[in-house]
Amino acid sequence: MKKMLGWALAVTMTMTLHPPWASAEGEGIVPKDPLFSKQTYHQLTKVDKAWNSVKVNTDLVIAVLDTGVDLGHPDLKANLVEGVNLVHSGKPPADDNGHGTAATGILAGIGNNGTGIAGVLWKAKIMPIKVLDANGNGDAARVAKGIRTAVDKGAKIILMSLGDPIYSTALEQAAQYAEDNNVLLIAATGNDENRVTYPAAFPTVLSVGAVDGNLRVLNYSNNGPEVDLVAPGSKIYSTDPGEDYSTRSGTSMAAPQVAGIAALVLKKNPKLSPQQVRTLLKGTARDLGEEGWDLNTGYGLVNAEKAVEQASKPLKDIHEPNDTAAGAAPLPVITRTQGQVSGTNPVDWYRIDVPYKGEVNLKLFPVSGNKGELSMELYDAAQQRLEGTNPANQIRKVLPRGKVLLRVAKKGTGSSEYTLTSDFSIAADAYESNNAKASSTVLPVKKQATVVGNFHQPKDVDWYQMTYPWEGKLELQVKTDTLRMDPVLTVEQEGKWSKVVDNGSVANEQREQWSSAINPGRYFFQLKDYYGNAVDGQYTFSIHYNPKPSEAFDDITMHWSRKDIEFLYKKGLIGGFPDGGYHPNEAITRGSAAVLIRRVLDLPEASHPITFSDMGRGHWAYAAVASLVAEGILAPSFTMRPDAPVSRAELVTMLYRAKFGTTVPKVQQKLPFTDISAGNWAYPYIYKMWNAGYVSGRSNDRFAPDQSTTRAEFAVLLKRIWFDK
Repeated sequence: MKKMLGWALAVTMTMTLHPPWASAEGEGIVPKDPLFSKQTYHQLTKVDKAWNSVKVNTDLVIAVLDTGVDLGHPDLKANLVEGVNLVHSGKPPADDNGHGTAATGILAGIGNNGTGIAGVLWKAKIMPIKVLDANGNGDAARVAKGIRTAVDKGAKIILMSLGDPIYSTALEQAAQYAEDNNVLLIAATGNDENRVTYPAAFPTVLSVGAVDGNLRVLNYSNNGPEVDLVAPGSKIYSTDPGEDYSTRSGTSMAAPQVAGIAALVLKKNPKLSPQQVRTLLKGTARDLGEEGWDLNTGYGLVNAEKAVEQASKPLKDIHEPNDTAAGAAPLPVITRTQGQVSGTNPVDWYRIDVPYKGEVNLKLFPVSGNKGELSMELYDAAQQRLEGTNPANQIRKVLPRGKVLLRVAKKGTGSSEYTLTSDFSIAADAYESNNAKASSTVLPVKKQATVVGNFHQPKDVDWYQMTYPWEGKLELQVKTDTLRMDPVLTVEQEGKWSKVVDNGSVANEQREQWSSAINPGRYFFQLKDYYGNAVDGQYTFSIHYNPKPSEAFDDITMHWSRKDIEFLYKKGLIGGFPDGGYHPNEAITRGSAAVLIRRVLDLPEASHPITFSDMGRGHWAYAAVASLVAEGILAPSFTMRPDAPVSRAELVTMLYRAKFGTTVPKVQQKLPFTDISAGNWAYPYIYKMWNAGYVSGRSNDRFAPDQSTTRAEFAVLLKRIWFDK
């Protein structure tokens, strides 16, 4: 298992003493802590005003899963209870990094004690559980154990200023264990300019992003459908090991503020469930960014004053007003939320932004009222009905990328509260089914090829193949649009060698790169996720092939006819143009065809002159045409038109006469082509050349006798007829 993601490291520690401040009546409380002036984040979240109502909560235990804590820090010691060290078993959870001490100080630095700072909670019971080592590293299994340990030891709130982009079943099960035991989980979204990390990405975890002092989202604060709230995370002043204080930044410093506010709320109303606390904090947040919920700020900036005020009041529907399609509330595609409908307001509308083509799974659970009173319907952006609810109040629908609308409705009178969950799984990519080497997707040979794929199911493996006709250099790169995907690339030359490429990490954005000189042959490329996870994201597989330049002509290096053209060139039978090219895709002229046929047959000069009305002796193709006329390959009365393209019917006739003689062949069966009749003058010649396997149609039923032939096609025919066995 790869390491858990880190956080923004501490910057230069500062320490300044100030005289005690007095409280100002009607305003926010100002504790008599000399460094409180550095804690401006308490004003942004209105914690200082919430302190007018509640400042402490020693009725419950808050577990902090982190690097441990400075157990002797004078601003923390009295608020600590016995903890656990899961890194060094049997030892106290001492902090050998500093991160955990900073998070704990923000959460519960002792307030109004005339020392240092004040945490959100002035008095508390904080249980440090060390799950990260001195370098800030850990793994999902240890964090999962930390959650279970905290639950079993009686914690009611668990703070995790940590995260990893990789999904873990053990971590998800631990998060559900906490939810089942009425324990609230709060976690930082992460600092990677990417998707929300785990465990914050789980629907039962309150995820917290970060803003600066001007309430702008920090550019590295992770985003996505799992973001719930934001809190200040820039230059956050807090405790540091060694009885010290310093400033740090990141979502790790934002999450402790939300955990402390949740504890203040539970002090006011200890009967609230984790789901109710999440709903309350979302519903009382200050909206930032787009109206309503959005990918960057979630429901907005946490507001301690409002949350505490509303704690003992009935919960409000945080999505209202959303009783019309035009006023549909934004709903994360991955979420667990609550709503309410009534006889006077019987409909709720939601707007869901589907990030990729995939399956949306919606479930509706009544909290109050009868299950049969509620129903759901899914509509597209134009309000065309896509799907209705079933008796289980569930909709599962594969949808394209884009916006859809969800309508929740109630029958009858009275009010009904409900829980609404949404989940999403990406659909299979366009290259499936390519899960095995035998069913690998054949890619056309190009200098630059790009494949966009995904791992839509656990243990998904994608195979691709290319056959390279020439030696050259191959450069491969795999990029992902999410750190949750950790691709592993395997490159194999059929029957010869295989190479596994796995150098991706969070530091290099999970990118894989490989390059090597290659020989001609068939190559297979396998892509899979290191952990075998299904991932809602995409990879881009770029294949750059730089073949060895052709020794014959500059413009045939990547051409399908290169091998045959080079063969004829080495025999001295064909030449190119002054620009160094062969111009393989241009139509071959009648004169050029005559010249090449004469060279292949090595015909002598004609003993008698010929006369064409449109070509004199000075024409560059005259000698070749004269030789072909002398051999009977061209008719003497033929109007040559030497600079005009030769048709397929004319060319086949010339080639037949050059190969087999001037006798008209007998037709023994009907040609399979519908665009040439048996009465056509060229029919016998086409039949003979087709029957001999030299020529084929443009398609299964069309020969296209009047179409021109390219210089490449003509070169291939020459080699096939005179040089292939």
